[in-house]
Amino acid sequence: MPIEMQFHFDNPYATFYTGQTVTGRITVSVDKPKTIRAITVVFKGEAEVKWSESETKQDSQGKDYTDYTDYKANETYYENQFYLVGSANGELEIPAGEHSYPFSCQIPLSAPSSFEGEHGHIRYTAKAVLDRSAWKFNSECKAAFTVVAPLDLNTLPQVKEPIEFENSKSFCCFWCKSGPLTLTVRLPVSGYVPGQTIPFQIEIENGSNIRIHPINCVLRKEVKWHAQTPIQKTKISKTTLADIAVDDEVNPHDSKSFSKDIVVPAVPPSNLSNCGIIDLEYILKIEAVAGGCHRNLSARIPIVMGTIPLLTGPTAYKPGAAVVQPGQPSPNPAANSTPIPSPTPAPASVPTGPLPAGGGWNLPPPAAPPGAPQPAAPSAAPSAPPLYPQLPPPSYEESIFKGNNIKDASDNEHTMGIQDFTPRYPVWSFGPLGPQQGQ
Repeated sequence: MPIEMQFHFDNPYATFYTGQTVTGRITVSVDKPKTIRAITVVFKGEAEVKWSESETKQDSQGKDYTDYTDYKANETYYENQFYLVGSANGELEIPAGEHSYPFSCQIPLSAPSSFEGEHGHIRYTAKAVLDRSAWKFNSECKAAFTVVAPLDLNTLPQVKEPIEFENSKSFCCFWCKSGPLTLTVRLPVSGYVPGQTIPFQIEIENGSNIRIHPINCVLRKEVKWHAQTPIQKTKISKTTLADIAVDDEVNPHDSKSFSKDIVVPAVPPSNLSNCGIIDLEYILKIEAVAGGCHRNLSARIPIVMGTIPLLTGPTAYKPGAAVVQPGQPSPNPAANSTPIPSPTPAPASVPTGPLPAGGGWNLPPPAAPPGAPQPAAPSAAPSAPPLYPQLPPPSYEESIFKGNNIKDASDNEHTMGIQDFTPRYPVWSFGPLGPQQGQ
């Protein structure tokens, strides 16, 4: 049997908020005694942007050839290395069998949320290396985990305000100009969380001679990827998260109103502010499709995705029944054998993670000073009143988009644990659409 290594996170979701301490253990199985120098673990948070562009050029003889340019950028948020056993000097022997080594590492409060996309990522990994004696190949194991930078919508006054967007145009045909086509879109607020329904109203006043059909409604994410080498350059990608079509006609010189809604899937929060090479924005686009060769009329409304829902107003959080997928951990951490830990202290304006037991959102006790021993497992007992006691904890669901492989230039074909990784994000279970009683 070869050497086998594996990461086991105490958090069953392997999902952590900024400021929390990642805890767990690494198991090492050997079939016979092994002489080693040390077992180290490296925790790293980094971002990468990369894409390639091609251009047809001509050589000195006038022949066409394709030239490729790779655009890249990288950022590192933290990189911490620890010795789990042994040291850089000397040797020790580990006996045959399975051995367990605990680890802990705190995530910086300034770390941006995990993000995986087609041209890059923000990624957090842990890598263990079993350093063999001379003339032996090292054994390596790697695992990725999700980091969520909290975004409390209740701390953002601008997202609580109702939104009304109006756009209009006239159609021209030769020397004739039609009456105006006016599109109006209204939203109760502009801040939402995954699992929540975005309700919106559409009004079409068609003073033109053009039939309008259909009306397309799309929630999408727009990502700006900023390369730094060989030159500074930005690439924009747009991805549909959810869409519906109003399959109804608005005839010339007619008016109609529609009420529609779109459910927000599992997506990262909007705050990638601490990442300098990836910008993330969410857009609700409503497009009235004009017949013939005329240009369509559209409305483009920015949406802020948070991690804690609004607690007042027309879209205030109303709990729904929690849904647990077969084989997945319960969305209630108290039901898990290993609870989700509370995050470490954050400024009062920054929300913290779910309570390990009893529900609600909590401000935990002060963190231990630097260098103090870290607990081997998360505490299950809160020591401060919940910040939002009416909120049950969310579930933690994989992003709707498939992740990327976590292998990088430092890994080799023998590194264990190399696989695709899809981040998890908090998803809230909402009750029927509408305001809470008493709001």
